[in-house]
Formats: sequence, structure tokens, C-alpha cells
Amino acid sequence: FDARIDDNPALLEAARGGGPLTIAVTWGDEDMLDDENGNAWALGEATRVFYHHSLDAFDRDLRERFGQRIVPLGPGDALTSLRTLLAETRCKRLVYTRRHEPAQIARDDAVHRSLQSDGIAVTACCSFLLHDDISKVKVDLGTWRGHFGTLMPFYLSAAKL
Repeated sequence: FDARIDDNPALLEAARGGGPLTIAVTWGDEDMLDDENGNAWALGEATRVFYHHSLDAFDRDLRERFGQRIVPLGPGDALTSLRTLLAETRCKRLVYTRRHEPAQIARDDAVHRSLQSDGIAVTACCSFLLHDDISKVKVDLGTWRGHFGTLMPFYLSAAKL
């Protein structure tokens, strides 16, 4: 999850809609990382501790700055949990941070489509990337720019879009 407040794309997009916000985090067994073969990786204890403290700090920051608490969803089926939350809050709009692991992309896309078919306006926001659609970035590694590496060629190419 993206625990930033000041430059969190999903939080900023949700706030642009006006009205009250309900900030929820889904977390459960289905959120385990998957390898390229679709196999689940159990999260290690250090990762679980990191997520716990990050979520706690994010919740504390939201309470201090906005009087808002995080609604934790899960463990369990994210679609069911989100449908329940949306019904309870009478919310007709969902904004979320897109994830980038293949199995999580497939799951999030299915949830996205299902909620849209329920009449919910759904917006996916990019986070954690320098550019949202890297398939459009054409990197020229053949031109010497006075340095080695791939970050600056990628960054310069993405800046042209």
C-alpha cells in the first residue's frame, strides 16, 4: 500500500471528488506476492512487521491531520469486503492504488470490472513508478550521455511523453 499523504496519487484523486472519504486497506492471504508461475509466496515476519508499523503510522498521521481512520478490510475476498464497505457507506466511487505484480494486477482488474458493473465509478491510480505506462517509453541506450546505467535514459525518455 502507499502510505504517503502529501503526494499519494489515489488520496489526492479521491479528495478532488469532494465529500467525505473512507480510507480502506485490503490485506489478506490473497495479497501475498505471486511469482511468474502464479505460486504464492508467504510474506516473511519482517515484512509483516514492516507493514503493521507502516499501516499504524499511516493511520496515526491520518487521524492527526484529518481526524480520519483507516478501515482495515480482510482477511478474505477483497471484492466481497469492498462491496460491503461501499454499501455500508453508500459510496458510489472507489479510488485505489494500482499494484504491479501479475497475479495482483489480474485480481485488481477483476475487482475493478465487477465494481463498475455494480454501478461504482472506479479509478485506478499509479504509484511507485516513474511513469504509468512503461510500454510507451522507448529508451535509447545507444546514445552516450556521459554516464552508465539505465535510470537517466529511462527518465529522459519518459519525460518526452
